[in-house]
Amino acid sequence: MNHSPSLAGKGISVAGINKYFAGSPALQQVTLDIAQGEFVALLGPSGCGKTTLLRILAGLAAPETGRVLFGGQTMVDMANRHLVPAEKRNIGMVFQDYALWPHMRVRENVAFPLKARGVPRSQHAELVQAALDKVSLGTLGERFPNQLSGGQQQRVALARAIVAQPPIILFDEPLSNLDAGLRDTLGRDLAALVRELGITAVYVTHDQAEALSLADRIAVMRAGRIIQCDRPETLFHDPVDPWVAGFLKTGSLIEGRLDAGYFVPASGGPAVEFADTSLTGAVTLMVPGAAVRSSSNEADLPVTVQDIHFRGDRYEISARWGQSSQAPVLQFWHDRPAARGDILPVALDRHRLRLFPAAAA
Repeated sequence: MNHSPSLAGKGISVAGINKYFAGSPALQQVTLDIAQGEFVALLGPSGCGKTTLLRILAGLAAPETGRVLFGGQTMVDMANRHLVPAEKRNIGMVFQDYALWPHMRVRENVAFPLKARGVPRSQHAELVQAALDKVSLGTLGERFPNQLSGGQQQRVALARAIVAQPPIILFDEPLSNLDAGLRDTLGRDLAALVRELGITAVYVTHDQAEALSLADRIAVMRAGRIIQCDRPETLFHDPVDPWVAGFLKTGSLIEGRLDAGYFVPASGGPAVEFADTSLTGAVTLMVPGAAVRSSSNEADLPVTVQDIHFRGDRYEISARWGQSSQAPVLQFWHDRPAARGDILPVALDRHRLRLFPAAAA
């Protein structure tokens, strides 16, 4: 049963959203299109505007300008002073703090959206049980929230969000209160369920690894703007600028100059050839860990080991580019142990390196 057939097969369109708090911009000309059934993460540091954008989608806040459409239907059109109330938007929401009613049993919590939307009471038991089964809590309907673990409480919140079969679910950092192992498991289950049901999802997080592992696309936000919106692989391997690369921790970022086809680190160290680049002058070099490999050729780039951590099947190494104490640091994986102060020759895979002009920094 789909209680919103008019929205089936369509997604979310956001255009020209501006929002101010005390005269300061919280969102600046935000435009974003999300396909039906797509899982999009809003990722960025605290204060970047991701939660504000989610609240506007939910109907919990209004922008100064812009439009929001769900499935082609207008939810927000500030030019015409049109705002659909939150309770009329037919969406599910999952919050960071679960937002469960402590005096209600699990079944009653999950059934709450059905009552609010006027679904016949005769259908409640079947829909609630189906939702609980979907989140692997089918036998816990008679418990109270305080009798559940944190992970189970968040599963109840997810069941409540999907019980009325909304076309859209909004997630506000739903896993941030859970420990790392549970975050990983529940995150995968959550994403798999959303995709299984064909629901369009917008997921707010500040956790890069979480966004990269769960989302179909990620909108990276900074200072109220979407800086880049792409598939996780594209963001990781082809960030639009050094800030995105640094925020996503895609590799080591090294300031320097291109001179006669060679990259020279600004803080000193051996030069590396870049014969095919069209850039000159000041640049930032991105060196992913996967671009660095150990070498037996003493003519390759020498690095000085600063720190080493055993990670089970390999070693994570931090090493200075060259031998100067001021030289930039590379982070990479190594298949053999090494000691601090060791000088290792490494080869750089030129195809994995990325150069940014200084103006993009």
